[in-house]
Order: sequence, then structure tokens, then C-alpha cells
Amino acid sequence: MNYNRGVSRRIVISVLLLLLITFSSGGWHASLAQSGGEKYFEETGHWVRGEFLTKYYSASDPLSLYGYPITPAFLDKTTNQFVQYFQKARFELHPEAPPSQQVQLSSLGSYSYEPGLTVTNFDTSPTCRKFDTQFNVCMAFADYYIQNGAEAQFGKPISGMELQNNRLVQYFENARFEWRPDFPPGKMVLLGDLGTEHFYKVGYDRALLLAERGDFTIEKSVLNLKVRAYPREAVTSRSGTQTIYIVVQDQSLVPVEGVQITLAVTTPDGKQNLYIVRQRTNAAGMTQSSFPFALDSVGVVQVSVTATYKDLQTKTTTSFRAWW
Repeated sequence: MNYNRGVSRRIVISVLLLLLITFSSGGWHASLAQSGGEKYFEETGHWVRGEFLTKYYSASDPLSLYGYPITPAFLDKTTNQFVQYFQKARFELHPEAPPSQQVQLSSLGSYSYEPGLTVTNFDTSPTCRKFDTQFNVCMAFADYYIQNGAEAQFGKPISGMELQNNRLVQYFENARFEWRPDFPPGKMVLLGDLGTEHFYKVGYDRALLLAERGDFTIEKSVLNLKVRAYPREAVTSRSGTQTIYIVVQDQSLVPVEGVQITLAVTTPDGKQNLYIVRQRTNAAGMTQSSFPFALDSVGVVQVSVTATYKDLQTKTTTSFRAWW
């Protein structure tokens, strides 16, 4: 009798130790790998495992809908959930849910939305898809919404079309649509990098962004550029000198050094001048350029900014107004 009790006690202890190992960080990764495989993304230096990998590849175009992983899976201590950040999304593990629903998308659109400048209402267009949230989805945004998973993927719209940072956008519960007319036809609707933005906004340990592979880290590749430009003076006279400040970051909002900047300045009368910025971006991803201007009339001066780094190139625009 005592022998049986001793055996039972050892079995219980062994089971508890096994559970402890399984649900520790490393053990949980191993468990995930067994349940759904694993893949290493060299572009950002992170693994995606198990149910998270299954969720990733369940999308028709995971790279455009989620982007690359920017962190490993980790325990969010505020929610006590395992999560993993991607450029455009965050995955959450809900082990209490049915198997097909255990990995869910965080509502990053709802978390991140701040009202912008509302643009013309398109609700009368026959292309609009109507919702009970008082906001509709129209034209190219409606096409992209329907073709890429609709409400199950993006949730419902929580804004109309708005102008933010000189770009036409619309927010959904899980995403932000962006209109990019500088892209080829059929690819002019992109998803904003809400995963990256939310990671920085919450203030997680940035060490999570470090690339991983076994016991050592590798340098992450620059996959795309994010460029922002600001004039020193938003309103000027018809003549003077203007300075444009430029900031360039990568897909993880890390500054990119050595980016070549070109400015195309278009005056109200349609004339255009090109300027190659002599100083490439510094270690903070910043540079600036000053140029003289003399206008025949008041109006808006448009500045198109092109950033080039190796084989990557992206553009943004800014402007200032000559008022007197």
C-alpha cells in the first residue's frame, strides 16, 4: 500500500514538472512547434511557431495582411496572454477558445484610431458596402475589403475616409487602409503598420525586436522605408528660403542611415525645381535641405520627397503656403 502511494506521488510530481516545462517560455515554444510547425523569417530574424504559424498562413496573402514578424511570441503581463507582433497586426493566444479560434487578431485599429480630417462623403456611391456602425466602405477600399477576408479579417469600419499625414486612410477594428496612388494599379490599397506602431506606443522592451536564431542574434534587414517630411515654416511670404526636415525609418521604425533624398518643388504656377540633398540621413535617420523661392503669386508650394536606399525607394509629400 505504501509502495503504491509512493509510485502515485512520483507520477503526480512528474506530471507537474512536465506541465511546468511545457508552459515555461521555452517549453511553450516547443509545444507550439509540435502543434503547427515553425518558420524562421530571415527578413526580420524571428520565428513564428505552432498555432501562430497556422494562423499566419491561413490568410490568402499573409505578407500583405500581416507583414513580417517583428518580435518573438511572448507573455504580455498586462493581459496574461501570449502575443506576437507583426508589422501590421498582433496575434493573441486564447487557449480557452475552440481550436480554430485560439489565435485571434488584436483590435489594433480600435486601439490606434485618432480622428483625422474627414473627406468628401461617398455614401451615395453604388460601390459602397454599408454597415451598422454608421460608416461605409467604398470604391477601392470596398474591393480590397471584400477580396481579403472582409469582416472576419478586418472587423467593421470605425471611421470614414480621412486625410492623415497627407494620405487618404480608413480605420477598421483590426486594420488601417491606406490609399497609395503612387503604387501600380491593383496595388494602391495597403494596410498600415499598426503592429509596429502599437508595439512602440505601448512601450514594450525594445530588446524583443532583436533578431533571434538559436543562441545568437543577427542584423535585421531593411525591408521598406518610411519617410516623413516637414517644412520649417508652414506659412511664408512669396519669397525667401524654406527648409525641409526629413526623417527616414525602417519597417520597425528604426532610423535608417545613409538614405539619399531628392526634392521636387512645384510652385503654384506649375513650375518644378529638383534638388538633390547633399547630406544623406545620419544615424538618427534625419537630414534637411534648404532652397530659395520667389513666387509670382500666393498659393501652395508642393514638395515631393523621394528616399532611396540600396534597392528600396519610397515617396512622401509635404507643402507650405505663400500667403502674402
